[in-house]
Amino acid sequence: MRKKIAQRLSSSGWFLVGVLGLAGFACVPSASDPAESEPTISAASALSESDEDRVAESAPTQSSPTDAPPPGCWAERSCGARKYVCRTADTPRPCGAAGCAEMQFACSSDAGCLEGYACVLCKPGDPFPCSFATGLCRPKTCAADRDCGSANVVCQSGRCAHKTCRSSLSCRGYCVAGACWNKPGWCHDTSLPPPP
Repeated sequence: MRKKIAQRLSSSGWFLVGVLGLAGFACVPSASDPAESEPTISAASALSESDEDRVAESAPTQSSPTDAPPPGCWAERSCGARKYVCRTADTPRPCGAAGCAEMQFACSSDAGCLEGYACVLCKPGDPFPCSFATGLCRPKTCAADRDCGSANVVCQSGRCAHKTCRSSLSCRGYCVAGACWNKPGWCHDTSLPPPP
């Protein structure tokens, strides 16, 4: 009895292998048809992918209004939901206490400031927030673009200003809210009340 069951399983197994083998063989292009055996490459895929395409493809997209915003944003990577707006690094983040927006740009040296900014040290008697800070980050003064210290920043009317842009390809970093920066922007929730 056991031998008969084993023989039936063995013969049905070989039958199944034969059917699967034929099905797999039918999916393989025949070598006699050169049009099927050689891969076809369209002109668009033959060209190397442009930088713009790579920037766009690397950007995750978010469309659900309930999604949390990404940690950074720029021209090719939006904040997703409509209530979020991309802000540049020098825009103060919303905070609770009065005056805390100014304190976000307190510094003790130029190293504590963003690209294109310098630390202006406070003098005795200067108004708030100097009463609590050593200095404040302010746009650098300049006579030429090289004084600003970055390819993203140009000299305009004696002050450093970030170059305007439409895509990150024209920046040394990111195009954030129409200006070139060396770091991404941040997503502001417009449903929050403005800082006092």
